[in-house]
Amino acid sequence: MMRPHDPAKAKEQVVTRKVIQDIRERISSWKEHATVVTGRHGSGKSVAVHEALRGLPGTFVHTVDNAGWKDILYKELHLDGAGMLKELFNRVATELQKDPEAPSKVPILVLDIPRETTEGMPLVSNFAKEMSSDRLGAAVHVIVCASSAGTAMTFDAGGSQRQVNFWVEDLTEQEAQQLLELEGHGQDWKQFVAA
Repeated sequence: MMRPHDPAKAKEQVVTRKVIQDIRERISSWKEHATVVTGRHGSGKSVAVHEALRGLPGTFVHTVDNAGWKDILYKELHLDGAGMLKELFNRVATELQKDPEAPSKVPILVLDIPRETTEGMPLVSNFAKEMSSDRLGAAVHVIVCASSAGTAMTFDAGGSQRQVNFWVEDLTEQEAQQLLELEGHGQDWKQFVAA
């Protein structure tokens, strides 16, 4: 968890967007409560989250894609169960506190919820609330990246006072042009945008 987050997409392939900076600011100023990132299909939610996390130590991304997601999380982190999770996060936080360059002084747990995941949001909501607010005393910043806006709407960590929501808008015309240029279709951008 202490290695800097390294997204699959190279930095040079990512369109510069305000939402990325907004998420980074949330991360660097975070004190408590879950962060929820959602938007329409294809709006770039996952790219925005991963780019905001680029280079940050203490970050772990976990996909919530079935009912056994918590057990899989513990296994991926080489933990015996929930009791060891608090200890892990406390140790990571101790290391982050020692790093004057770390923008976040607490570990970040990203719960990536694919579009196909349609059940279990109350469990995800409770888990995020407990980790970011209650049980662990804000020992970990939980970021929920919900691929489906409908799924995100069912997420409830205790109302707006216990979660901060980010809606990733569709690409602007300028952002679409930049993306097409990055993909080698810069000369055709008007045709794509008009479609």
